Formats: sequence, structure tokens, C-alpha cells
Amino acid sequence: MYRQGLSTSRIAEICNVDTRAVNWTIGRRAREDPTLKSEHLRNAPPPRHSSALTPQWLARLQEFTQFVEENGFPPRSSPMDLAERNLARWVRAQRRAAGQGVLSAERAEALDAVGSWRTSMRGIRDSDNWTRNLSSLADYLARHDRLPSYKNRDDDVERRLGTWLHSQRQKAINGQLSEHRRRELDKAADGWNTWRPRRGTSHEPPAAIPSSWTVPPGARDGRALRGYPSVFCGGRS
Repeated sequence: MYRQGLSTSRIAEICNVDTRAVNWTIGRRAREDPTLKSEHLRNAPPPRHSSALTPQWLARLQEFTQFVEENGFPPRSSPMDLAERNLARWVRAQRRAAGQGVLSAERAEALDAVGSWRTSMRGIRDSDNWTRNLSSLADYLARHDRLPSYKNRDDDVERRLGTWLHSQRQKAINGQLSEHRRRELDKAADGWNTWRPRRGTSHEPPAAIPSSWTVPPGARDGRALRGYPSVFCGGRS
């Protein structure tokens, strides 16, 4: 498909696989077959003319395309290679412009044809680590028929998984866990979130204290409040 002119993102969409897998495979094949890229360029549709696609920007796009095809991943910000760092800075600028809504549709379309630009390398690593932890959690649950605990100091594997699961519960309770990840956790480990409110739990605020209820003059401790309504202390009167 790549030889016929299809972009890596389009191939990934058709085959329902990650774009990184397509880029890695094509990069490996291109090293074995030098004619692959030239045939792809010959059969690929020409870029749509637009004032946004300046020669300087298209030159950078070509560098980005070549890097992804040869390495199978987007340029990184931390390596020793200065050219890769500069290219990573350019990709980050495109991502920031897209997030701010100022990246033209033509540029976004051209970048999408390459793929691997909308998510940073850190985001990709975090996503991969999260997926691995989820798989490990499902395996642990299948083997032990219980959820791991971070309090078990005798088992490093259980403690590590339990710590990760504990952090997911914290994110869920603070509204920081995405709906997608919540669904994935529900599917892999039903009952994972033991912090969910019990059914029937009331979250209504306590009733206001009527003005007719007064504290006895000189009352300095709880003994003087005996017999008064429970709303003062939340217990039974």
C-alpha cells in the first residue's frame, strides 16, 4: 500500500493498527529495498497547493517524514543529536499551534499524512506504560483472584501493581482519569475502584440550625449540650 502512494496514517487506519507500527515496518523495508520510497513518492498524490504550505515549511515536513520513516518514531527532544532536537522542537511547535487552534487545515492534513505528531514522545511512553500496567493488572487478577495491594512489602510485583492501581483510584476520585481509561479498567479488572461511593449514600448538606435552638449560656463543653438536637454534633441527641 505504501508503494502505491498511500500515507502511513492511511495505511494504519485501513489495517486498524498503530501508526508507529506502520512507520517502523516501512522504515525497515526501505532499508532493504531502496526503490520503496521513490515508488511511493511517484504514486503519492501531489500536495495540495496552499499559501500555508511554504517551501520552508514543506522542507521541514520532508525532514520529519524522512525521520519517521527511517526510525519508526517521531524525533525526540533529549538526544545528543542536534538535528533531531531541532526537528523535535519544530514538531512541538506544530502541536502547540494545533492545540491553540491556529494551525491551518492544510498543514494539519499534511502532518496527519505522516502521522506520529499529535502526541509527544513522553505522551507515547506514558500511554505504553499505562497499557502494560493494565495488562499486568489483568494477569495478576486472573492468577490470584484478587486485586493487588500496595501494602504488601513481601512481594515487589504486587506492591508495584498495587501502587499503580492506588494512583488510578486517586485520579478517578479527583476527576483526573479519562473516561477511556476508566472503561479499560472496568473491562480488565471489574471492581478495581473500591473508593466509589456506596449506593444510597447521601451527599446532601446538613440541615440548617433553626434560630430557636440556642446553646445554654456559659456552655463550655459537650456536657452542657446533652439533650439538644443532634445537628450540633452529627450524632444522636
